[in-house]
Amino acid sequence: MVFRLSLWAIPVIVLGLCASGCNQDEFARNLNAAKRGDASAQFNLAVSYDDGDGVAENDTEAVRWYRAAAEHGHADAQLNLGLMYRHGEGVEKSDVETARWFREAAEQGDAGAQFNLGILYRAGAGVEKSAAEAATWLTKSAEQGHGKAQYHLALMYAYGTEVKKDETEAAALFAKAAALGHAEAQYHLGAMYLDGKGVEKSDIQAAAWWVKSAGQGHAKAQYLLGTMYLDGRGVEKNALEASKWYTKAAEQGVASAQYNLAVGYDNGEGIDEDNAEAVTWYTKAAEQNHEKAQFNLGLMYDNGGGVEKNPAEAIRWYRAAAEQGHAKAQINLVGMYVKGDGDEDDIAEVMRWCRASAEQGDADAQFFLGRMYACAACVEKNVVEAYMWLSLAAIEKPDAASERDALEKEMSKDEVAEGKHRASEFKPKTWEEVKAQHP
Repeated sequence: MVFRLSLWAIPVIVLGLCASGCNQDEFARNLNAAKRGDASAQFNLAVSYDDGDGVAENDTEAVRWYRAAAEHGHADAQLNLGLMYRHGEGVEKSDVETARWFREAAEQGDAGAQFNLGILYRAGAGVEKSAAEAATWLTKSAEQGHGKAQYHLALMYAYGTEVKKDETEAAALFAKAAALGHAEAQYHLGAMYLDGKGVEKSDIQAAAWWVKSAGQGHAKAQYLLGTMYLDGRGVEKNALEASKWYTKAAEQGVASAQYNLAVGYDNGEGIDEDNAEAVTWYTKAAEQNHEKAQFNLGLMYDNGGGVEKNPAEAIRWYRAAAEQGHAKAQINLVGMYVKGDGDEDDIAEVMRWCRASAEQGDADAQFFLGRMYACAACVEKNVVEAYMWLSLAAIEKPDAASERDALEKEMSKDEVAEGKHRASEFKPKTWEEVKAQHP
């Protein structure tokens, strides 16, 4: 029998290994002793049937002998019998029976059973959901040095959703589990050092724990470690080392790592420049809805970088990023329509994207929008709006200032004053604010 992850993504623990390494002779001895009522022999016999060691694998027989030993008070047998009920192996699946046998073992002080019982209480599986009971049993297990219990108890304290939030206690528990080699705990402990939550802020400590976690294959730790190397935080700046960790995380599907790796290939930073590889990784990240990757992929198709020019694909990816609020993607999408590369001939739609970008503070969009309002052939002319947007764009674009000054000559003093007032009152909006104002 192979024990799998539980529904709560918690690895269950199989404690059953014959102390002397079962073979057929050992199996025969255990069988005779088990029939005489020896609980340890009954447990070892169950493990033999469970693992197919010295006898053909047989979950039904494993359950039979786990039960016999469990009813004699054998804690390991009680735990494994609970696991058999949990997975429905050799017996009908039952969360209630799972909880019953976990409790029997937990009350005897078995750390693995205490951990599993705590998880049942967190999920409300086979028992009434109870954060207090979950914390009680996880604490008992954690105090015995059970790494997974320490980790899950730390999560409860870190987020404060089930117990009173206590970042100091969370950090201490993460540290205990991390010291035992728990990769997730190492990742979280690194994050707490980075943010200074529950511990004194330290980039060096954050990087050190992410090195340990990343070395065990933790994808998010690999990505963050890459970022630390790229920025020189907590470690010596090293673009080559950054690309190494981005690659590892990217290959595990971390979208941000895929994007950063693509940027590295795009710019030749830490890795040989390769636009085709950049497109490959931008695509992977873009398909996971990474808006910056979508925008950059749009640029690649727009300009023919690493891929054949394809206006339709450029528009597709600009639009994907635009719909997530990427201001540059929004104005680039407008540019595609204005050039006639798309099939969008609705001026209202063009104005919608242009305004969305402008209101988020993009100077190119502000310049274009100012021109649109100044041009009676495009939309209804509005010199005050035109003056405002050209004034805002002029902060970054001298040409906008020239066009604004030319426009001012045909405006009344009141119109100019109003345009200046609107420009002075302007504050860039978030995408959520833009959407709320212009649904």
